Amino acid sequence: MKKRTRILMFLGMVTFSLTIWNSTVQAEEINTTSPSIEETTEELPVIIKEVNFENESVILDTGEEIYFDNKEEFDRIASNQMKRTPGYTYTRTVLKHEIKKNVWVGYCPGTPNWTKASQYTTGQSKSYSISVGIDFDGGRTNLSSSYSWSVNTTIPANSKSFSRLAFYADYDCKKIRFKEYEFMTGKSTGKYFDTKFLLETATYLKPVYK
Repeated sequence: MKKRTRILMFLGMVTFSLTIWNSTVQAEEINTTSPSIEETTEELPVIIKEVNFENESVILDTGEEIYFDNKEEFDRIASNQMKRTPGYTYTRTVLKHEIKKNVWVGYCPGTPNWTKASQYTTGQSKSYSISVGIDFDGGRTNLSSSYSWSVNTTIPANSKSFSRLAFYADYDCKKIRFKEYEFMTGKSTGKYFDTKFLLETATYLKPVYK
């Protein structure tokens, strides 16, 4: 699974088989929660565990995989990381932290038509990939999300109304600033790089009504 700003990406598959039943069951309500925002000026030393040249990203000891919009910024950090004695060190500051709840991802391709169903049953017979746009820090980031279930799941719906299944997800969104310092003197070089990190933390499959 992956993430991006230049674009944090989730790549993978989603599995479904759907069975439609006819008895009446109360529909599940879709909840929307306002984002919570947290900002901090705390500077923490950056420990880069791995440089991914194929994706032009770096993986931190926190598990975050950071992508750079500017290739020059990535090349500078990657080149420094590959040196036996690094010329520069970096600090990491979270400038903005936003938790987004129940973000609309899209309709499940397994239910292409509107139908009056009382419930849906998921299985493991098909694979899907769904893209979603996340609004964060004044811009829109496109992600590709994936989902999977290890057991069959029954989702109740209201058979009195036309419905389809749709995906929703929660996202942990951060704007991160890297500041650069000389390795030997600890003096700031005056350079900094701003990036975004978007992580899908939970996914939901719910009926929506026409």
